[in-house]
Amino acid sequence: MKAIVLNAVRYSDNSFMVSMFTDQQGLVTVNIHTGVKRSRFKRSYLSPLSILEVQLSGKPSSEVKYISDCALAYPFRSLDVNPMKILEAQFVAEMLQKSLRYQQQDPELFEFVRTSVITMDESSDGVNDCHIIFLTKLMSYVGIMPDISDFDDYAVLDIEEGRMTAESFGECLNHKLSECLVNIIKDEPFRLTSSQRSEFIDFIVRYYQHHLFAFGNIKTLEVFREMAR
Repeated sequence: MKAIVLNAVRYSDNSFMVSMFTDQQGLVTVNIHTGVKRSRFKRSYLSPLSILEVQLSGKPSSEVKYISDCALAYPFRSLDVNPMKILEAQFVAEMLQKSLRYQQQDPELFEFVRTSVITMDESSDGVNDCHIIFLTKLMSYVGIMPDISDFDDYAVLDIEEGRMTAESFGECLNHKLSECLVNIIKDEPFRLTSSQRSEFIDFIVRYYQHHLFAFGNIKTLEVFREMAR
């Protein structure tokens, strides 16, 4: 099966507990031993968003799986070597782990994530807007896409309500960024300045926090936001 690495936590000197999103089993936790001589799993495979081909073993009811075979399915060009891209991958991987924590098998969602990761990797050097497009469109797959049907020249997005409105008494996204959101959803051109990009990243995180149960804080947000300016 295909798998995308989201998070790896050292369990012992030569083993890691790894969170992976797979095409056949959804989100799984895998115990990986990297110090075994015959192991085909390399530590480089632990890079956030690495795309792998794996065979998992363990009882279907078990919360922790084991890898019986593994190979790299897509070699990164930049996401694991470019410092800015590494931060981008860490941020997106953490967002995915929080968003997909209850996700079961969904081949369509997996393919969307896989192709989006490849697009991020193949994009020009430095941080651009691939991650913003990715995380905005992911909202549809996890059931929290905002209603933009009432967008007009005066509308703003009410973040808590998840819809466009001419008057909001709660937290909202300003009109310019609301327009960018609409354009992203409709696959139309948009442009963000560095400060607007930082604001939009903050909005994405807040929106997910509002609409996904127990989403929690994003530890990589502050560093990534500053680097993305």
